[in-house]
Amino acid sequence: MKILVSLVSVLLLMAVTTTKNSTVSSNYLQSKNENSPLCNFFPANKLRFPIKNDGRQISRPQFRKILDAAESVYKPIFQSLGAGRFYIADRWNDDTVNACASIGAPCSKGSAAAGNSDRYVEIYGGLGRHPLMTAEGLMLVICHEIGHHIGGYPRYEKNTSVMATEGQSDYFASAKCMRLIYSALTPKTNENWAWANKNRIPQEVQKPCLNSFGNNVSAIYCMRSSLAGLSLAQVLGSLNGTDPRQLSFILKDKRVVETTFESHPKAQCRLDTYAAGAACTADPRIPFSATNPNQGACVNKMAPGARPSCWYKDSTGLAAR
Repeated sequence: MKILVSLVSVLLLMAVTTTKNSTVSSNYLQSKNENSPLCNFFPANKLRFPIKNDGRQISRPQFRKILDAAESVYKPIFQSLGAGRFYIADRWNDDTVNACASIGAPCSKGSAAAGNSDRYVEIYGGLGRHPLMTAEGLMLVICHEIGHHIGGYPRYEKNTSVMATEGQSDYFASAKCMRLIYSALTPKTNENWAWANKNRIPQEVQKPCLNSFGNNVSAIYCMRSSLAGLSLAQVLGSLNGTDPRQLSFILKDKRVVETTFESHPKAQCRLDTYAAGAACTADPRIPFSATNPNQGACVNKMAPGARPSCWYKDSTGLAAR
C-alpha cells in the first residue's frame, strides 16, 4: 500500500559539521600507500549488460542525473574534510556490472601520477542497466563508493588503510550519504514526497523508519534507502545464483563475527546493513570518525541503527554494549 505522509518543511544543512573531538579530516590522508587502494562494489564478475534502449533499463539521462546529484552534494563535503578533490567518472558505455573507488586516478585509468590525491568514484553502465537495478539503488552504489573514501571506522587492513571496509561503506551509504543527497532534492522538487506516494512500501520497511523518524520526510529518506538496499542485495545475489526472493527485511543474517569482516559481506548481511544505516537517527551532518566507532553512529545494539554483527566487531572498547 502507498504511504501518505504530511508535508513538513525540512532543509538539512549541506555543509558537513564536525565535532570538537573529530579526527576525520587528517586521518583520511594517512596511509602506507594512499595511491594504491582500489575498492569495487561487487566482487569481480563476468556479467555484462549492453545498451538496449528498450525502455526497460535506466536511461542515459537518468544515469547522468543521478551522478550529477551525488557529485554536486559531495564535492564541497570532500573539500571541507580535507579529503582532496572529488570526481565521479561516468562509464555509461562500459557494460561491466560494478563500480569502483580509487585515489589519484579512476580505476580504469590504472596508476596515478605521484602525489595526486584526487578522489574518484567510477560507475559503469552495465551496473545501471542490470535488470534488478533501480534509480535509488544506483544512488546507493555511488554512496557506498564515496563511503570507501570518507566512511570512517573500520577501515581496511585492521584500520591502517585509507579506505573504509565494505560493510562500513554500506553503513555510511544509508546512514549519511543518501540522507544528505535526498534532503538536497526536497526543497527543489518535492521528489521525495512524489516517490513515497507512487511506490508500494512494505510494512516491514515503513515500521522501523516511522519508529525512528516519525511521520515526516526523514522517514521517507529511510524508506528510499532501505528499498535501494534491497535492490542492491538482489543484484549482488544474482552474481552467485541467489534467489532474490530469499532476501528479506524480516529474515536477518544471524552470524556473529569474531573479528570485523573487511571484504564483501553476503547479500542478506548487506541488506541488514543498509536497513540499519537507514534507521539510524544520528545526525547525517556529523561525519564518521576514522578511529572512533561511536562518532556519528548508532551504537546501542538494543535499538535500531547499529552496525550488524554479521560483519562488524568493535575492537576499540569504545562502542556501547
